[in-house]
Amino acid sequence: AMYFSLGGHPGFNVPLQKNQKFTDYQVELSGPYNEINLDPFSGLARPAQKVAGNQTHWALTRQAFANDAHIYEFADRKASVALFDRKRTAGVRISSTNVRYWGVWSTYPAAGPFVCIEPWWGIDDTVTTDQDFTHKFANNMLAIGAKFAGDYTIAIY
Repeated sequence: AMYFSLGGHPGFNVPLQKNQKFTDYQVELSGPYNEINLDPFSGLARPAQKVAGNQTHWALTRQAFANDAHIYEFADRKASVALFDRKRTAGVRISSTNVRYWGVWSTYPAAGPFVCIEPWWGIDDTVTTDQDFTHKFANNMLAIGAKFAGDYTIAIY
């Protein structure tokens, strides 16, 4: 058997258009989710402290990334995360039929001109890790002879 975690790291310039600011943008989530918090000291995940959410939009601010990435686990794996300006004149949407977790990340406190929307099949280690990769939270296991296929699409508008 093969154990694995896999993910993408697509990043997008923000602002997407001239004469706009970082704070002119917002993130849109496609449905109910659990948010997995990160430990502020180690950066490791704390899945035992998941927080249920159904907020569909949140405004981009630098402070929103003070505790690192936002990690979402949607109730339905057919999900999407979008980034767009408030007037919806520019944006991007990443969709998938089978992503397990989504990360939304930007730099803090540095003002990087981007936001990453990351589809993941697995996440970083947890604060309770025993360092054995076969026990890793949200890990995937592929049996001998089996296949794995993940998908995501990026739509820019």
